[in-house]
Amino acid sequence: MLQYVDYPDSPKAVPLANTAFRLSETPGGIRHRAPLLGEHTDEVLREIGYTDSELAALRDAEAV
Repeated sequence: MLQYVDYPDSPKAVPLANTAFRLSETPGGIRHRAPLLGEHTDEVLREIGYTDSELAALRDAEAV
């Protein structure tokens, strides 16, 4: 029931609970680990139109 996934700053793979049941057409499962806090912040803000200079200003203001 556990699947071991590599996780940043962890010396070994971390056990995560896998899906409790399996379906023949849609088996499900763990595809990747959960993101770290703020890991995708820049990517998401760029997708909605923020520029590098705007991101830098947000970081300087400690808003992100």
